[in-house]
Amino acid sequence: MLELILSACFAAFFLAVIEQLIDLRIYRAIAALALSAVGVGLTGVTSIPLFIVTTVASGFLSPFLVVLADSITSYRPAVTQPTRLDR
Repeated sequence: MLELILSACFAAFFLAVIEQLIDLRIYRAIAALALSAVGVGLTGVTSIPLFIVTTVASGFLSPFLVVLADSITSYRPAVTQPTRLDR
């Protein structure tokens, strides 16, 4: 579990850095999986099945962490729009 969190945070950091450079979702997914594989490799997971499962799980978790950090740190005021016209 610790390896999953560490690799997801590792991948999320680099995804946040390169997010403006990558436009297509498929490239972001490939980058997330590649960065997650590097992160899992750095944690020292030696079992191949555990490496694959942790890489895929971290690949799904890291973009979620990027979106979560973006929504927490960016201020967007609430905009209310009237539903009917005033008479």
